[in-house]
Amino acid sequence: MKQEQMREVIAQIETSQNVQVRSDYAASPVEQALALVEWHPEPVPENTDGLPYVTHSGVLNFNGIDLPVFQLSSGARVIDGDALVSLFGDLLK
Repeated sequence: MKQEQMREVIAQIETSQNVQVRSDYAASPVEQALALVEWHPEPVPENTDGLPYVTHSGVLNFNGIDLPVFQLSSGARVIDGDALVSLFGDLLK
């Protein structure tokens, strides 16, 4: 993705979520948007084989499009890959 396109996407995230990027905070606009998601607990799987697993799920609304998001046992917050491909389509090629 070209830098200009990425700036436009970040600007849309900031606008759609009313997220203000704070200069004294190191989190990216996406991380700040994910911080606003209403998180719902998920059941703990029986066997994770030491791999991270989903502890919480939620929905990030991006310009009227709902994107499934997940918080992992490692603390990472991720956006569903299939939803990103659907959202950005040709930009990711």
